Amino acid sequence: MTLTLEFDHNTRATLVSGYALSMAPTEQEKDEFYNQLRDAISSCYNRDKLILMGDFNTRVGTDHQAWEDVLGPHVVC
Repeated sequence: MTLTLEFDHNTRATLVSGYALSMAPTEQEKDEFYNQLRDAISSCYNRDKLILMGDFNTRVGTDHQAWEDVLGPHVVC
């Protein structure tokens, strides 16, 4: 889901939200989700402030130490 907010003629923010199911989907379904997420992010204008929200643990996994500069075990970035 995406939402674009225009604050004035030069300032916009685009929110991209997604939830990746971790238990049920096949690898093909996971790939399709991440392809759609990539397309949603790519469709944003470069000058927009991008806010990405979601539960993406199907690819990141539980090894949050590998991503310590980006996320923690229970993080809201």
